[in-house]
Amino acid sequence: MRHHTRSGGFTLIEVSLALVIGIIVLGGAITLYNQVKVSAANGEAKSRALALAALVEEHASRSTNYPGLDELNALWKARRPDDANKNPWGGELSGEPVDGEDDITQYDNSGSPIVIGDGEKVPGPAVTLADRGRFYYFRHPRNAAFWLDDFSLAGADEASGTVRVQGYGIAYVGPKGEKWYGVTGKANALDPDAQYPGGPIRGKITN
Repeated sequence: MRHHTRSGGFTLIEVSLALVIGIIVLGGAITLYNQVKVSAANGEAKSRALALAALVEEHASRSTNYPGLDELNALWKARRPDDANKNPWGGELSGEPVDGEDDITQYDNSGSPIVIGDGEKVPGPAVTLADRGRFYYFRHPRNAAFWLDDFSLAGADEASGTVRVQGYGIAYVGPKGEKWYGVTGKANALDPDAQYPGGPIRGKITN
């Protein structure tokens, strides 16, 4: 009787299974890496927005008013000469690092509350994917309160992601070209029952 012995190699099925497992593991690792990378970029963008807000407050402490858009661009580039136009998600921004509007009352001069967002709210400047990471600075000439949608807060759906600021607000364009993200600015005395056209305010500035 002959005894058949198996050679030391692997069968095609075993090799295929090993490849499939390897591809699955590699795919998971790549996905995790991308998530970590995006999360780090989001954190950096938020940190930069806070730094810009600190610069606005620093200027106001010296001159008793908030800087205009051109002045803020000059201040930011002087303070951050090496990375003023840095895009946290990679590359450099073309044009000025800060865009926005010096006088938001032009959006609605009726005296009613101004809400900068999408849909029935004031849409504000148009943005594209090329603007991701760019700051947007909105200033109220009478230092009044207004509202900014923040898509990093529950999708800025109705009032769920709307932030109330006083005098000025800063945001940045999100990683997919969304407006607006990471809203910060001068806090006012926020009332938890405060209302804006559309519902209760849930996003709150605490600085």
